Formats: sequence, C-alpha cells, structure tokens
Amino acid sequence: MNQRLTIIGGSLMALLMSSTVSLAQNYPGSYSQQGGNQGDYRDQRSQQQRGDNAPYTRTIIVPMPQARVKSPVDLLEQSINKVIKFLSQPRQASLEQMTFFLNKEIAPHFDFDYMSRYVAGRYYKVMSAEQQQQFNKTFTELFITTFVQKMSNYQKYPPVVGDFISRRTRDNEAMASAKIYQESGANIQVDFKFLKSPRGWKVVDVRANGISALLYYRNYFTQQIRRRDQHQAVFN
Repeated sequence: MNQRLTIIGGSLMALLMSSTVSLAQNYPGSYSQQGGNQGDYRDQRSQQQRGDNAPYTRTIIVPMPQARVKSPVDLLEQSINKVIKFLSQPRQASLEQMTFFLNKEIAPHFDFDYMSRYVAGRYYKVMSAEQQQQFNKTFTELFITTFVQKMSNYQKYPPVVGDFISRRTRDNEAMASAKIYQESGANIQVDFKFLKSPRGWKVVDVRANGISALLYYRNYFTQQIRRRDQHQAVFN
C-alpha cells in the first residue's frame, strides 16, 4: 500500500513536469534619539559613572506608526501598474527578463503553497514531503511560465486596465477585479481571489471571464491520474 501511494505521488509529479509547455499554451519597531521632551524615555544618568557637571542625556523612544495593511484592490492595482510600466519600456523584454520580473515583483503576492495543494487535491496527502516541495516548485514555475506567455502578447501594445473593484466574500476572503480593454473592442474581466494570511492578503486563484486557472489545472491533473490508473500505465 505504501509503495502504491508513493508511486501515485511520483506520478502526479511527473504529469506536472511533463505538461508545463502544453498547459501554458492551452490555458485560455522604534528608533532612538537624544534631546527633546516628547515620548517615553529612560533616564540613563548614572551618579556612579559621572559627576554633577557631566552632560545629562535622555534617550527618546518614539513609537513608529504601523504601516496600513494594503487591501486586495490596492495590491491588484499596484501590481498591474507595475506590469504595464514594465511592458511600456522602449525595448522589448526577453522571456527570461519577464520571468525575472514576475518572480521578483508579482509572485510574492501569490500563495503558491495553497494553490499547489488545491491543484493536487487528495493526491497531495499521499506525496512525501520531498515530493510536495518539488510539486510546489514545479507548479509555481508552470504558473509563471503561463503568465509570461500571456504577458508577451501585450509587449507591442500594453493593455488598458481599469474598473478596479473589490468585495469581501468572507472575513478572510476577498475578490478583486479589473477589466482589460483591448483594441478589438473586446473586454476581459479578470478576477483575483485573495485569502488573508499572517503575511497579508495573497492571491490564490485567477479567473479570466469566469474561467478559474486553479480549477483548470486541478481538473486536468485529476483526469490524467485517473486515465493512467484505468489503463494501468503508471501504478503497476
């Protein structure tokens, strides 16, 4: 039984790694200072270390204001503006440069661990820890590769994006949306599902005209596993 589960986990890994290209193509606190008289302070005067004429100093500890947690729509608009600015460069970027840009500026706003677990579904639990880690890594690369290919289509004519809106669907869940206006007159509604984590709001799914990327990947890999199981091509 354990051997079978290990093979299942490895098979899903192999499917993901071998399907990268085809799927990508087909997817439709404080600081201190001296002086002053505001804030909390500690009297650091020591009678044992200096005389009465020694200079008297106080350390002022001023609480730093906490940074406002950005809302999902703020994160979405900020990220899209970065993409448009990148695409608007006079010289077209290579696929490698796009990949580097996305990994640095956009990927940190996604929760790829959550997305990987959802895509693998019940098969994720039968993977070893090493297989799970590799699956997460490979899925992230697949997702970024798809993003790069879609992004490259807008190099000559960066898109016009507007109508940024967001709504809370649950206490820790929100949907932020925007419209991409194309020269052909057709508009694309893009919805980003966010979940709130200890690290702030993170994207866990992207929908284009109602089609979920996460559900697309999950259905694809589930079908492939079942097909191979039925034909006994993997689990023998």
